[in-house]
Amino acid sequence: MHSKITKIVLSAICSAACLCGVSAVNASAAYALGDVNGDGLIDSNDASEVLKQYINISTGNNITWSAAQVKAADVNNDGFVDSTDASDLLGYYAYIAAGGTETIDRYYKIDNAKASVVTTPVSTPVTTTRATAHVTTTTTTTTTAEPVVTTVTVPTMTEYEFEQVNFNVDNLYSNINVIESYDASLKHFGLRWNEVEGATGYHVEFYTDQQYDENGQPYKYEKDVASAQFTALLPAELGANAYRYRITPYAEFEGQVKTAEKSYTNGTYEHESIAGYFVSEEDDIKLLVNAAKLSPRDYYPVYEDYSGYAVRYDTFTVSDRAKEVIDEFAAQHFYQGMTNYDKILYFMNYIHDTVVYADGMNGRPSYSTIWGYAYSEACLVHHAGQCVQYNGALDELLCYMGYNAYMIHTSRPHFRAEVEIDGYIFGMEVGETEYDSPEYGYRWFWAFDRSQAHLTPEIKANADMNAGY
Repeated sequence: MHSKITKIVLSAICSAACLCGVSAVNASAAYALGDVNGDGLIDSNDASEVLKQYINISTGNNITWSAAQVKAADVNNDGFVDSTDASDLLGYYAYIAAGGTETIDRYYKIDNAKASVVTTPVSTPVTTTRATAHVTTTTTTTTTAEPVVTTVTVPTMTEYEFEQVNFNVDNLYSNINVIESYDASLKHFGLRWNEVEGATGYHVEFYTDQQYDENGQPYKYEKDVASAQFTALLPAELGANAYRYRITPYAEFEGQVKTAEKSYTNGTYEHESIAGYFVSEEDDIKLLVNAAKLSPRDYYPVYEDYSGYAVRYDTFTVSDRAKEVIDEFAAQHFYQGMTNYDKILYFMNYIHDTVVYADGMNGRPSYSTIWGYAYSEACLVHHAGQCVQYNGALDELLCYMGYNAYMIHTSRPHFRAEVEIDGYIFGMEVGETEYDSPEYGYRWFWAFDRSQAHLTPEIKANADMNAGY
């Protein structure tokens, strides 16, 4: 659950500092945690110094810090100096500015008793090369033997107590009370919330549509924090960009991690942005889809809709053949950098534009010609089907990608798809062109439309419970 942001190893920084005549390992110079520039204050200037040095090292330039500055900059005491430490400095600065009085180590609950105590014997030169995610650093240090590492372990909860951790997440949305903040000059987005009982930390993910990577994923800044506060560093001013975030409480004891079953997720969807502008609904829904927490599955449930309540009565399988057909389709039609949102819309448009209704009338194929095929195979290979094939193929794609999709059967009778993302349920339906009415602007196709949803989260949860799920 650790942040995947590029890091510079602290020992590499310290070793490089030796080249400038300062040994970070043996240094006895006094330092104040967080006060990187030594002006007696902890503020945005210290965070800026950390980022400058981080970028400086990442681009292969020389260390310009003293050993004391290196130690002062490692705010979270994880052995790295990186953008995470800069974020912690900004978070603490905001806390002090709001009237906070705790010292920085107490505020972030830094457990110095768990830190390793390193002693180094007398010296001979040793040259080492260490590679990090994007940087390879060759340094010369001075030592004659392996360092002796002594670790002091602090008593923790027993395994039985760990199993009984209660996060009280049933009322997470009403109790967490998240407060957002945004500073355009520093390009950071802040979150503060009420502590969750039983949690020893929180995994926070922040997304914006400011940029997408080569895999079609939106900009993501994630981090584990011990206290109920988080600061995301943005690649640029937020501007008129959508954002989303997810806060997941967890407890960690003796190397075990227990994660809460529910996360708090929010963003610009359905409310005005903190920066004082409105994001277009299309852009916001697109980010919601692209930032969704995905968990690929091999099945999807089927619900009978009775207008006010529902019955979960069947489960359809996403077969190996369906996955094979979808993989072949993706290889031919999806391109590098294509977002999940765009892939889903492309898939739906392709079905709508290429399939014919399989009823055996007016020269159309009969239903028997596609009977027994995976729904994706019927639509993408044989280009024929009925509502259950069209929307079943869509559900197969969504579930294969990792979305919480399912099928609705209505009294018409008729099959259609729906998908639940972060507690929102969206109607999804695709049909063939025969029933389009261009003169009226009607097209048998809609995607991520909440007004077309049949179920609500409550109705769906009750149907699952009554069916034993």
